[in-house]
Amino acid sequence: MIFPRMHPISRRVLTVACFVLAVTSVLGASALSVAAAYQNRVLPRTYVGGVSLGNKTVGQASSVIDATAQTINQTPLTVTLDTQTAQLSPSDLGIVTDTDQTKTNLGAGHSLWDWGRGSFWRDLFRTKHVALGFSIDETALKTGIEQKLAPTKIATDAAINIGTDGKLAVTPSEDGRSIDLDAAKAEITRYLTDGSNPTIQLNFEPTKPQISTEEANRVKTDIEQTVQPVVMQSDNQKFTFTTTDLYGLIAYAKDGATLKWQLDNAKLTELINARIAKKLNVVMVSKVVQSDNNAVLTEGRDGKTVDTTGLTKTILAALQSKTDTASSPLPITLKTLAFTTKTTNPYYTLNSFTGLYLDVSLTHQKLTIINTDSVIAQYSISSGGWKTPTPTGTLYIFNKISEAYSPDFRLWMPDWNGLATSPDGGGYVGYGIHGLVCWDKACTNREGVNHIGEPVSHGCIRVEDAGIGFIYEQVPTGTPVNIHI
Repeated sequence: MIFPRMHPISRRVLTVACFVLAVTSVLGASALSVAAAYQNRVLPRTYVGGVSLGNKTVGQASSVIDATAQTINQTPLTVTLDTQTAQLSPSDLGIVTDTDQTKTNLGAGHSLWDWGRGSFWRDLFRTKHVALGFSIDETALKTGIEQKLAPTKIATDAAINIGTDGKLAVTPSEDGRSIDLDAAKAEITRYLTDGSNPTIQLNFEPTKPQISTEEANRVKTDIEQTVQPVVMQSDNQKFTFTTTDLYGLIAYAKDGATLKWQLDNAKLTELINARIAKKLNVVMVSKVVQSDNNAVLTEGRDGKTVDTTGLTKTILAALQSKTDTASSPLPITLKTLAFTTKTTNPYYTLNSFTGLYLDVSLTHQKLTIINTDSVIAQYSISSGGWKTPTPTGTLYIFNKISEAYSPDFRLWMPDWNGLATSPDGGGYVGYGIHGLVCWDKACTNREGVNHIGEPVSHGCIRVEDAGIGFIYEQVPTGTPVNIHI
């Protein structure tokens, strides 16, 4: 068989095609071989914290990362600021390393078919610095630096004060400075990425005051043009609030870089009370009438009081309108307080205590049960005779005994309520409130009721039958007892 002769050009094309196919096969096999080699390895030229992890298995790289983090955590950093230098540990700077995040960022281990991606070959031949995973507590960073280097200077606002001459004066503002924390964090990131030069160079960040000297001077001028002496008059008495007085009442408030001012109403009212009302107010005196015979014990008298609320508003309006109060003093209005009439009872006094209490009148031989300002009941008594008087003052019921016995006088005292100077029994000296005494425990021989209303006891307070049962059962221990002449 005779084959046809191939054209020379076709032969060359075929030769080139075979060569390309051969080269492609070799390159593909080589690329596949490289991809297979790095399926469980870190690409070359890969660094974490300045330490090379290239060509290491994933397990080996993980161990190196753990060791690198431990070394970094134990290595102090040199922190410089101006001419100051200090050694601070990563924990002092609020740095917390995260090896798990580092291993995730590393991206070690590749698919067999990654050889077909351009990014695989780019990463294979380039140098890759992977930052050690970390977080920074900004508060701890700031605190750590300030404790060692004390770099912060707080900006000072301008202030308006009253000088020794009584005039307004401005204290100038001052710029401050603070650490540029963003730059500090960038330096830390650089160190944890390349692992070189553990020196953190700090820089200042200027801080401006909220209220400048110029703003304070503007407000001072405004105050001086607005606040003038205020003259007030009531009948023939004149009162003057000087500019110094009024300067002391000014309240300042910041609204961004704007300083605002106003007279404090509460402080102005206090000044009116202290300088004017104290002299012009007249205390109201109540008329006191005795309830049993309508005798007037105290004549009533109207009072007067300065209308401080109205005067406060009048002063503020006068300042706002720049009224000439020197030639036209502001009127001071006085309100009349009509006297009230109070009724008093010679037997007792209401409101001596809040809640339940007993009031004992030795003069009238009466015991009144009172709840704050209301009379619940009143009973006749027999208090101590002239040789054995009942003590006066405030005492308290501290115990109760159904049948108390007195060995000194050999008698029984039913429904006993012991009295002491304190509710817990402190200051007890043997006195109590009880019923008519008995000469035997069965009470077959009993004191006569004709003694009620007469001071014949040994110092205790004997109560008529109608009342002692109520007191013993309904009046609790701890109840105050007011005993008076």
